[in-house]
Formats: sequence, C-alpha cells, structure tokens
Amino acid sequence: LDIREARHLYCTLVTQFSAAAAAATPTRGGQPPTPTPKPTSAPAAATELLPVTSRVLSFGPSRSGAVVYRVASRWAGGGSVSTHRRFSDFRTLHTALRSPLSLGEFPCARAPFQTSALAARRVGELSAYISSLLSTACDALAAADGAGAAGGGARLAAVVLVDFLGGRPEPRAQTPTPSKPTVGSAAAAAASSGGDEPAAVAPKPLGGSALKCGGGMLASLAVCIGPAAPA
Repeated sequence: LDIREARHLYCTLVTQFSAAAAAATPTRGGQPPTPTPKPTSAPAAATELLPVTSRVLSFGPSRSGAVVYRVASRWAGGGSVSTHRRFSDFRTLHTALRSPLSLGEFPCARAPFQTSALAARRVGELSAYISSLLSTACDALAAADGAGAAGGGARLAAVVLVDFLGGRPEPRAQTPTPSKPTVGSAAAAAASSGGDEPAAVAPKPLGGSALKCGGGMLASLAVCIGPAAPA
C-alpha cells in the first residue's frame, strides 16, 4: 500500500470503530436514549379551531348571475360545512391573512373576462390554495400554542378563516329512545309487592288529531288536558 491508500484505510477504520463504540456505550443509568417524539401533523389546538380538510369542489352561477365556487370543509368530529364564495372573496381573505400568516402573493391571477373554461381552471387553483392556506394556519397555531398573547395573530387568523369557510358544523342533537316495557312487567311488579296493590294499567293513547296539537306527545297531552287544578 502507498501512503494515500494507507491514510484512507486508517480513516475508514477509525470512523467504523467510533460508530461501533458509541452504539455499544450505554447512557447514564444504563438506559437507552429516549427517542425524540415526532411532531403531529395537526396539533390539538388546530383540530379544535380549524377543519381537517377544505376543498373547492365546483362552480356555478349565483342568484345575481355572478360565478361562485362551492367550498366544502370536513371537521374532526365528523361534521361537514359547505358554502359558496366568489373569486373576489378569496382575494379579500388573502389580504386579511397575509400579515398574520406571513403569506406571499395571491397565486391566482385576475382575468378581464369570465368564461366557463376559466372558472373550471380556477376550481383546481382555488382548491389547492385553500388547502395550502389551511395547512399554513395549522402550522401557525402549532407555533402559537403556549405562546400566550404572542400567538393572538394566529388565533385571529383561524377565526377569520373558519368564518370564510362557512363556520363550524352544528352539533347533532341525539334524541333518546324511550324504553319499551317488557311483556309481563306489570305482573312481575304485582307479584313482587305481594299482591297488596293492583298492577298499574297503562293509559290508552289519545286518538285522532289530539297528538298533533303540541308537536310531541308530552306537549300534546299538556295542551289537550289543560293545567292541573290546584289542590
């Protein structure tokens, strides 16, 4: 071996030996190093304040004849919101969020004439823009999480963006399902009481249009029977 090859071989062996020694050497306390957790794509603050996805799906004429674009958003709880915005509304939104989110120029150029081909092309452009804007707002909220008053600009931007996207979905009202009495429940109740009291007989439902006068069974009975007499 000449001197150059010998130096190269020496450097290679030293590098391999150092890497093997570092891997075999335990840390303080004999415990392996704790892996660094990977950052989540959507922090808790973002999932509570912003939708998961937002896209521009289609375009069409409004009542005034202007072209509007349908924007659909899906939230973490499973709800969805859909709204319609004009092209100028997107530009106004970009101007409002440019400073708090440090945005660049609006990516979609203006056109002197509005055609169907232009509107169809803008569907894809505006969809990519609103998705990118949503991702930027999520990153800003993640950076502002725990920053206190310094993160007020990102939170205000999130409120403006949600208002542009149509707001939050309304919570679904869950109607409780009344339990049905089982067969023989009255007889079982009478047997357990020793037969001293007669079994309660279920009242017959009111017929005709009486059940329709209040919008519900309890309200109907209250309206049809009237207020209770004082004792």
